[in-house]
Amino acid sequence: MAQMINLDFSSGYASELGKSVKIRSYDVGFSDEVFVNLVKSNTNNNVAHISSDFSSFAYNVVGIDFSLSREEIEADLVFATDLISVILQSQSAEPLNINESALFKVTIRKIYSEKIYQVYKVRYLKDTNINLYNRLIGLGFDDNFELRELKDNEFEYLKRPLLGDVAKYCKIQSSNQQIKKEDRDAYSTLAFKLLSIEKLELFSRFDSIKIENADFLSMDLNNFKESNLFTPIFLCIFQKTYLKDRDNALKCKRSGIQMPKLFYAIEESRNFFEVPYFETMLKKLAFEARKYNVHLCFIAQLPEHIPAGILKQLSTRIFLLIPLKKGETINEIKKHFNPPQKVIDLLNETDMHELCIWYANGVFNLKFEISEEEMRVFNTNPNL
Repeated sequence: MAQMINLDFSSGYASELGKSVKIRSYDVGFSDEVFVNLVKSNTNNNVAHISSDFSSFAYNVVGIDFSLSREEIEADLVFATDLISVILQSQSAEPLNINESALFKVTIRKIYSEKIYQVYKVRYLKDTNINLYNRLIGLGFDDNFELRELKDNEFEYLKRPLLGDVAKYCKIQSSNQQIKKEDRDAYSTLAFKLLSIEKLELFSRFDSIKIENADFLSMDLNNFKESNLFTPIFLCIFQKTYLKDRDNALKCKRSGIQMPKLFYAIEESRNFFEVPYFETMLKKLAFEARKYNVHLCFIAQLPEHIPAGILKQLSTRIFLLIPLKKGETINEIKKHFNPPQKVIDLLNETDMHELCIWYANGVFNLKFEISEEEMRVFNTNPNL
């Protein structure tokens, strides 16, 4: 990342940040804290930081922007459907089946088009988002003002239904004698699953995550890592970031402006793959992300921490080997990557602190000369 943004380690200025590349760093364990603080210290860099805090986290899983193109709306509906399955699996429950998934998307479209959802007022935010509540009160709105009447585009996300509205509609349809029995049954099980998620509260309130339009976004997920909801929470933050990046990419495309590369670095990626459905969902996201110049980078201790289906799609692999465990690590690489002999030969020749880089057109070793100034930024050992 330091190379891509052309970081000056003495001043913290990153001359390529925002021009040729933008960074989105999902960190677990504060491993890039010193690096981020250095970049942030130079006011010429556009840097934003999101800290992990359960008490202030909220995400509206059915908050779809229907003013977008048909393709974008469909992609966001698929994401919302898949996210429901990820949340369910994180709680050891069954994901949505094909009938439930179809009805979930149909229901969201119907609720939006016919506006069959609760009229939320400012007072609703008093118990769910006190900071936003106080802000609206400060702007002169009273408790009984309807959120759907807010004129500022900034508050557009407050004019949408919540998960409870979708669950309520499904519950009603489960007793609708005018539809097929199999559809009633699917609505019934779908309503049960959605109501179960609503009880978690985190995914059934208006969004509290604010993603700034920064060139370098650092997201600290450390406080979430012990929770069984870690993966769905990450996906919510990822999606919010991705949607803003997608919007900017489309604006650049329509204006004929070249879009900078978007580099998404996902630290300790084993934490994200503990929910089986996450792999399926990530493949879909990765496939669409290519259109918007998004490049995904997974950082893991061992190959086994990344599912085989994802490993096969990685076009560039960078290995760092510990001398005492070199043989063991190379065996792991053989097992999970099935590399050609040239890669194995170079892995055996790789020294400590040397990179073995295997990419689409070949393999090579690379060792950087690291100055003391740079080492102070890269070293994560608290005792040094």
